Amino acid sequence: VKSRDAAAVQAGFERVSAMLRRLASLAQPAPYLLGANLTLADTAFVSTLLYLDLVSGALGRDPGWPPALRDWHSAVAAHPSVASVLDWHRPAAEQWLARKLAE
Repeated sequence: VKSRDAAAVQAGFERVSAMLRRLASLAQPAPYLLGANLTLADTAFVSTLLYLDLVSGALGRDPGWPPALRDWHSAVAAHPSVASVLDWHRPAAEQWLARKLAE
């Protein structure tokens, strides 16, 4: 990483954390957003959360996952239908992140 605005990164992670807390206040996954079965509501966030995990890890940041949402995210990512898509998508996401970090 050549240079990043630390204040902007911190502010961005604070906004993400606030959004995750807001989502946690609206949802009580069991284990999925609408109950026992995976639905479109769960899969709508899969790619976005993949990028959140990758960027957070690369920057050494914790996005502030509320425990219930972390468990939900893990359950969705482990579902066979989702896991196969993530396995396919992850290399492209990692390449994108590598290019962004090299800028």
